[in-house]
Amino acid sequence: MITTRRVLLALLVLVGVGAIVLAGMRTQRNGGADDVTISGGDNAVESLIPGRNAQALSQSEVGIDLADGWTGRLLLNGEEVTDVQRIDALNQLLYRPPDGLESGRNCVTAVIWRSSASPDSGRNVDWCFEVT
Repeated sequence: MITTRRVLLALLVLVGVGAIVLAGMRTQRNGGADDVTISGGDNAVESLIPGRNAQALSQSEVGIDLADGWTGRLLLNGEEVTDVQRIDALNQLLYRPPDGLESGRNCVTAVIWRSSASPDSGRNVDWCFEVT
C-alpha cells in the first residue's frame, strides 16, 4: 500500500537527483579551457586560473595550466608579470599579486610556446574574470 509519506520521499529523491543533474550540466569544466581557441589547435591549455568569465576573490591566484611540452609568460591587465611561479611538476604558471587583484574586471594574457621552440613562436591565450 502506497502511503503519502512514501510518495513524498520518492518526490524528494527525484527533486534531489534533478538538482544534481542540473548542477552538473551548469558546471564549468576545465577552468574555461574548453572554450580556448589557439591557432594550430595543439590542445596546449589544460585550464585557465580562474576560468574565463569566472568570479574570483582579490587574493586569488591567476595563471594557466599547460599541457606537457609547453611554457610561457603571463601579462595581467596588460602588464608583464615578472615574478611568475612556475610549478614544473604540474606545468603551471601562477601569480598571486602581493596586494591582491584589483576589484572589477581583470584580464590575463598568457603567451605560450612549445618548450622546444623560441618564445618568438608564442601564441596568445586571453581571458578575463571578475574580482568581487
